[in-house]
Amino acid sequence: MYKFKKFLSIFLITFLLYLLITDCLSAGYYCFANPLFYLVFSFIIIWYFKNYKGSSILPIAIVCFAGIMSVYNYIDYDRSFEILSVILIFIAIPYVFSYLYNKKLSLAKAVSFSVLSILSLVFLFLTVYIYYSNIYIFSNLSYYLNKYAGIILVKIINIYKQMGISDALINKFKPELIVMLKDMFLLAPSILVIFLWFSLWISFIILKNRTTKDKDNNNFFRNDENLLNWKASDFLIVGLVVGLVIIIFANGLYKFIGYNIIIVLASVFFVQGLTILAFYFKKNNVNKILRFFAYAIIFLFGNPFLIFIVMLGIFDEWFDFRKVNSINIK
Repeated sequence: MYKFKKFLSIFLITFLLYLLITDCLSAGYYCFANPLFYLVFSFIIIWYFKNYKGSSILPIAIVCFAGIMSVYNYIDYDRSFEILSVILIFIAIPYVFSYLYNKKLSLAKAVSFSVLSILSLVFLFLTVYIYYSNIYIFSNLSYYLNKYAGIILVKIINIYKQMGISDALINKFKPELIVMLKDMFLLAPSILVIFLWFSLWISFIILKNRTTKDKDNNNFFRNDENLLNWKASDFLIVGLVVGLVIIIFANGLYKFIGYNIIIVLASVFFVQGLTILAFYFKKNNVNKILRFFAYAIIFLFGNPFLIFIVMLGIFDEWFDFRKVNSINIK
């Protein structure tokens, strides 16, 4: 009975992976705007590696190839970079993370190394693709921004019309919507990084807690680091300063380089702030229901609480609220 359940779970998860790949390839670049894809892919790939280690690469590769062939029936060279991006971002990053963590790297290092290394590879392929396709994306950036905003705007307007919103009201907020879409396109690098590393972190935590509850003897998850004591590198404060300097002194589109840096680093300190809260919740034995409501308030009520958590993580670098530095010294 146990073997049948295990076979059934493997079959269902493998089939789900196949469906996700075909859905992403069919959606094209729009799949990168869906945060759910990052989370589910990370969960499945980490689960595979947890159970089968390095040998999991074979079934994953077969499923990826089957997904590509079923969508295109043949390798579509015109969309080769799109296919490569989907495989690298959704499959390679969680697999490299699992491999690095299994090689005894800390959770934070495994997340950062896997995300940065694969994204660097994607950027390299993108540069080569742009060069050989004679696409002058940097000199015609405003053209591509307007084209992108126009395509998305048409889809959004159609959705609003289906909802019964009048044309007069749509035309009223149309200019602001165009500006917002352009800004989102320019902030896409930082949004992509946040989706990637958040999905890895969350999937890891869920699987680790699930494994602990089931008392699984799997040796993938280690007990050599306490995540409630996790602290970001002091060097990231320098990154925040650099981002602020760019925002203050740069002009036009160059400001968005600073915005991207600030957003990515703010997400890191946001998680550090959450670990401080979790640390004191556990230390004071706060009820799980109260914890849930506290986290729900932070995410639902937005800016004031999010900014407070980020600032809590930043000031922890100096005030060491959990006394992590003294623990490390001992």
